Amino acid sequence: MANPNNICVFKGSISTKPHFIVNKTGTEFACEFYLTTQRNYRNAGVFLSDSIPMRLEGEAIMTFAHTLNEGDGVDVVSSYVTRNFNANGNEVKKSYFLISDIKRTSTSTDPETGEGYVELPI
Repeated sequence: MANPNNICVFKGSISTKPHFIVNKTGTEFACEFYLTTQRNYRNAGVFLSDSIPMRLEGEAIMTFAHTLNEGDGVDVVSSYVTRNFNANGNEVKKSYFLISDIKRTSTSTDPETGEGYVELPI
């Protein structure tokens, strides 16, 4: 469950191909992608958008994560987190939105034809 003091809800589309992260034994445990959201105001008549770093964690959710594609529409509930980790002997700090709930609202391709855009029933 998300921290009630740190809940962020986004509606947007996946703007990058999902990247899968494996542990030392080769098991996938996380998926990262950028979510593009449209702002609610115009700048010189044009709506601007933001690209937000997202992350799904847990071996059980990786089957679903493999169905995500660039261009898919999703609604997410997340918390903003910053984590420290060691990468090749270097201490690295990384911030992203950790997804606690995700719902696909549209898909970038028709599963039957592999083409077009499909709106999913909500």
